[in-house]
Amino acid sequence: MKNKMGFTLAEVLVTLGIIGIVMALTMPVIIGDSKQKELVAGLKKTQNTLTQAVDIASSKHGMLTDWGYVLKDDSCVERIYSYLKPNLSIVKDCGLSSSGGTGCFASGWKLLNSANDIGISTYGYGSNLKNFVIADGTVISIGIYSSSDIHNKFKISDLSQLLTSESTAVFTVDVNGQKGPNIAGRDIFFFVLVDNGVVPAGIHNTSDCKSDGKGLTCAAKVLNEGKINY
Repeated sequence: MKNKMGFTLAEVLVTLGIIGIVMALTMPVIIGDSKQKELVAGLKKTQNTLTQAVDIASSKHGMLTDWGYVLKDDSCVERIYSYLKPNLSIVKDCGLSSSGGTGCFASGWKLLNSANDIGISTYGYGSNLKNFVIADGTVISIGIYSSSDIHNKFKISDLSQLLTSESTAVFTVDVNGQKGPNIAGRDIFFFVLVDNGVVPAGIHNTSDCKSDGKGLTCAAKVLNEGKINY
């Protein structure tokens, strides 16, 4: 039986079936692309937020080179946090990793190569971490790393840029909070504090940003290319 448009019911059903198959094949791609763009936008926004907060804090508390960065020292990260807090619209303070309890990051998050790492926790990446959530939902932690870690893990090759010859601050950020995938290089990225402000990890070398890498240097790659392409 034909309808008024001249198509049989079977033809209409076949057409709808084809449309459904096409949508089933294309929608995941569209959704994935949309989520990727959101993550890239979130990373750019977080970079701007941290840069602005650090710039304002340095105008009030002196040059970044004079802030004093001490490894495995809770009072150091608390002090840096107190400098930045007024300029970050913080909505939740999840405390210090050494104080127990639960941090702000999703539990069980992984590196890009899916490996677990002794430095990973709900407080961020490293030890003696201070972590918190800002108004847009981004989770941030502050930790202090040695110059060798900055060079080997986060690929800042020009160590003359570091605030001291011994250590500097690293920010771990999850740009979409507790939402997935909770993977370094996908929604979790790293920024390093150097003598002239905040720079993305991997600014001198993004070779670690690949499927079998840890993903610690992906911030620079994503910001440079404007996409998550690995």
